[in-house]
Amino acid sequence: MKESRRAKRMRERNAKKGRVASMNMISLMDIFTILVFFLLVNSSAVETLPSAKQLQLPEAFEDTKAGETVSVMITRTDILVNGEPAMTLADAENAEQLDAVRMKLESIPTKLMQFDDGTETQGRGEVTVLADRSIPYKVIRRVMQACTQAEYAAISLAILQKTEIESGPDA
Repeated sequence: MKESRRAKRMRERNAKKGRVASMNMISLMDIFTILVFFLLVNSSAVETLPSAKQLQLPEAFEDTKAGETVSVMITRTDILVNGEPAMTLADAENAEQLDAVRMKLESIPTKLMQFDDGTETQGRGEVTVLADRSIPYKVIRRVMQACTQAEYAAISLAILQKTEIESGPDA
């Protein structure tokens, strides 16, 4: 006897009920491999400035992010170059020039710098000054002068980024 199309379809469907669907693990492994590489690459790209809990940085509006640079930290008691003490703040306030800071900065090796126009030169690149907001400006100016004497191409002053929402309308 001839079986109808509906009967064939029902018989095939009932036969498939007992089978377990297979899963393609290769595609899933590819996705996780790509995800791992993505996370590894992006986690190492984060640029952070050295932080000291005793520093209170000034706040300002700024969009550019800090890169990897030499850091000069001016705390309430000391001046540190890349985390190493250079001189005390009391000595810096009384000194005309900060030779100890300049010598520490000059001890950092030069590197090959490439400019936007394609030219290259040996130099010291950038330095970032992190100063507590209570530090007198004359000390910060002397530290920046020592950076200039040590032949650094660019000097940046670290701040805490402030948004318009945080500052309020009357800031």
